[in-house]
Amino acid sequence: MENKKVKVKNNNVKLKNTGSMVAKIIIVALVILSGLFLVVLGFMKTDKNNITFNESGEADYKVYLKQNDYYSEPFISKSEHMSFIASLIDYIHVDFTYRLTSSNESQINTKYTVDAKLLITERGEDSKVLYVMPVKLKDETVKNVKTNNEIYESVDIKYDEYNAIVNKYKREYALSVSSKLLVTMHIDSTANSDKMEGSAFTSQNDLVLSIPLSEQTLNINFDYNSINNSKQFVEYGSLNANNYIYIATGVVLIIVSIVYVVFLKERKEHANETGYTKLKNNILKQYDRYIVETSDIKTDFGDKNIITVKSFIELLDARDNVDKPILFHEDKDARVSHFILIDEKCVYEYTIKESNIK
Repeated sequence: MENKKVKVKNNNVKLKNTGSMVAKIIIVALVILSGLFLVVLGFMKTDKNNITFNESGEADYKVYLKQNDYYSEPFISKSEHMSFIASLIDYIHVDFTYRLTSSNESQINTKYTVDAKLLITERGEDSKVLYVMPVKLKDETVKNVKTNNEIYESVDIKYDEYNAIVNKYKREYALSVSSKLLVTMHIDSTANSDKMEGSAFTSQNDLVLSIPLSEQTLNINFDYNSINNSKQFVEYGSLNANNYIYIATGVVLIIVSIVYVVFLKERKEHANETGYTKLKNNILKQYDRYIVETSDIKTDFGDKNIITVKSFIELLDARDNVDKPILFHEDKDARVSHFILIDEKCVYEYTIKESNIK
């Protein structure tokens, strides 16, 4: 009857210990999750700002005149809104302007080229193209800047050279045609910020000037829609003081939880040690300077007298007289530890057996 009571009591203790360990594990898990949540929250709760990209572009021109008796100025500008006598045109100076700016610091990349295209079509039928001659005026240029990108590019168009090509074409083929020179600045831009959400700002634009050829008088026209764009993107802001508090608190909770888990593990391992293991480890730890661990110990000691001592202290007393190291070997399968001191005539042995320790 008494044995049953002890057994029930032991079972109750085991259940109590198991329940306590489960509760500790749940609490540690909740603390770690809370720490992770605070760290993630610290990185997520950043202020968001808007970054705005503004884009604009235009073309301007001046028509420079040959020496004549009627125009006192050397050129006629676009702002004067005049028509031009083809035979008086010396050259046409074209100015292209393009701007791309951002409200916050960002990387802006712009590539551009300037070329011309001489186009001959049937008169009154612009869709019926008879001849095309491409001309490269400016090679591709790349400009990388931060925040603001401003491009100014100029070309001079020798009107008579292109006009002569068309007049020769008309004479050789006796055709009534229409012709013009299209002067184009091709612009390809991208802008981005490391903190921007989503894709980068991109744009492609053409600034086109249309100059009639093989006409007695002419008007220069702009064949493009005005570039005046504004696009807004969301940009992550930098971490503030509250963010760092969230992150630091979360990291501390995680570290404390990990340390506590290690502590529980070591405590459990220590609690699980048997009396045999505790006694062996205590001897090895306390007297390690006197003990040499070996992989094996011979059992044949010849004519030497084998003396079995009852405690390790007695073995130490014998060592004081012998002044030799104590050899240690453990038979892990049998759970037996041997401490042996070998003298010239005697062998002193102290043995620990798990079966003999309660």
